[in-house]
Amino acid sequence: MLRAVKIATEEINNMKNLLVYNYSYTADSFMKSVELYAEANNCYPVSNDKVLPLISQSGNPELVVFLDKDIYLANYIESLGIRVINNSKTIEIFDDKFKTYLAVKEYIQQPDTYSYPFTFNNTSPDAKYYSFIADNLGFPLVVKENH
Repeated sequence: MLRAVKIATEEINNMKNLLVYNYSYTADSFMKSVELYAEANNCYPVSNDKVLPLISQSGNPELVVFLDKDIYLANYIESLGIRVINNSKTIEIFDDKFKTYLAVKEYIQQPDTYSYPFTFNNTSPDAKYYSFIADNLGFPLVVKENH
C-alpha cells in the first residue's frame, strides 16, 4: 500500500514534503487516506517512528504535514527549522476539548462551556460548583470528559 520507507536516497532527496502518520494506527481506511493525501499533495508518507532517521539521512524537507498527535515530535521537527502543517501548538489546542472551545469561541457560536476544576485523589468540588453550573447552563446538560 504505502511505499516502503527504505527507498533510494535520490528519491527521498527529490521529495520536498513529508507526510507523518502514526505507525501504530493501521486501519485500512486510515492508511488509504494517508496514501491518497500523500499522492495528492506530493508528499512522501513516513511513519512517526521513522521520520527522524529519514531526516537525518536525507536532510530537512521543505514541509512536513503532521497527521499524528505527538506534540513532542512535532515540536522537535519545528526546532529543526522545518515548516510543519498541524504543528505542535495546533495539536496542543485541538486535542483538548476545552482549549479548543477557548480558541474558537469568538469565531464559532457554541453553547456556554465550563471546565471541571482540576482535582487530586478523585475528589469532587464543593456542591456549590454544581449549583453554579446548573444555574448558569440549565437543563438538559451535556457533560464530556476532558483529558
